[in-house]
Amino acid sequence: MPKVALYNQSGSQVGDVEVNDAVFGIEPNEHVLHEAVVMQQASLRQGTHATKTRGNVSGGGRK
Repeated sequence: MPKVALYNQSGSQVGDVEVNDAVFGIEPNEHVLHEAVVMQQASLRQGTHATKTRGNVSGGGRK
Protein backbone atom coordinates (compact mmCIF):
# COMPACT_ATOMS: atom_id res chain seq x y z
CA MET A 1 0.00 0.00 0.00
CA PRO A 2 1.28 3.49 -0.79
CA LYS A 3 2.00 5.88 2.05
CA VAL A 4 0.92 9.53 2.15
CA ALA A 5 2.45 12.14 4.45
CA LEU A 6 0.16 13.53 7.16
CA TYR A 7 0.55 17.21 8.11
CA ASN A 8 -0.93 19.27 10.94
CA GLN A 9 -2.36 22.79 10.65
CA SER A 10 1.01 24.46 11.16
CA GLY A 11 2.45 22.59 8.18
CA SER A 12 4.82 20.18 9.91
CA GLN A 13 4.72 16.48 9.13
CA VAL A 14 3.28 14.40 11.96
CA GLY A 15 3.21 10.95 10.36
CA ASP A 16 2.32 8.73 7.44
CA VAL A 17 -0.98 7.17 6.43
CA GLU A 18 -1.34 4.03 4.33
CA VAL A 19 -3.96 4.44 1.59
CA ASN A 20 -5.85 1.74 -0.27
CA ASP A 21 -4.21 0.66 -3.52
CA ALA A 22 -7.59 -0.04 -5.17
CA VAL A 23 -8.59 3.62 -4.76
CA PHE A 24 -5.34 5.56 -5.09
CA GLY A 25 -3.28 3.16 -7.21
CA ILE A 26 -5.18 3.62 -10.48
CA GLU A 27 -4.41 5.83 -13.48
CA PRO A 28 -6.69 8.94 -13.49
CA ASN A 29 -9.11 9.41 -16.40
CA GLU A 30 -8.37 12.94 -17.64
CA HIS A 31 -11.61 13.24 -19.63
CA VAL A 32 -13.77 12.48 -16.59
CA LEU A 33 -11.77 14.92 -14.46
CA HIS A 34 -12.22 17.63 -17.10
CA GLU A 35 -15.98 17.04 -17.21
CA ALA A 36 -16.18 17.24 -13.41
CA VAL A 37 -14.26 20.55 -13.32
CA VAL A 38 -16.38 22.07 -16.10
CA MET A 39 -19.58 20.94 -14.35
CA GLN A 40 -18.44 22.50 -11.07
CA GLN A 41 -17.50 25.79 -12.74
CA ALA A 42 -20.81 25.91 -14.60
CA SER A 43 -22.76 25.45 -11.37
CA LEU A 44 -20.96 28.44 -9.82
CA ARG A 45 -22.17 30.85 -12.51
CA GLN A 46 -24.64 33.48 -11.42
CA GLY A 47 -27.16 32.79 -14.17
CA THR A 48 -28.56 36.32 -14.53
CA HIS A 49 -28.18 36.56 -18.31
CA ALA A 50 -31.12 37.74 -20.40
CA THR A 51 -31.98 38.31 -24.05
CA LYS A 52 -34.38 40.98 -25.25
CA THR A 53 -37.25 39.87 -27.46
CA ARG A 54 -39.10 41.98 -30.03
CA GLY A 55 -41.42 43.32 -27.34
CA ASN A 56 -38.59 44.39 -25.04
CA VAL A 57 -36.62 46.35 -27.64
CA SER A 58 -37.58 50.03 -27.70
CA GLY A 59 -37.98 51.92 -30.97
CA GLY A 60 -36.53 51.07 -34.33
CA GLY A 61 -39.76 50.02 -35.97
CA ARG A 62 -41.36 52.08 -38.72
CA LYS A 63 -45.04 52.09 -39.38
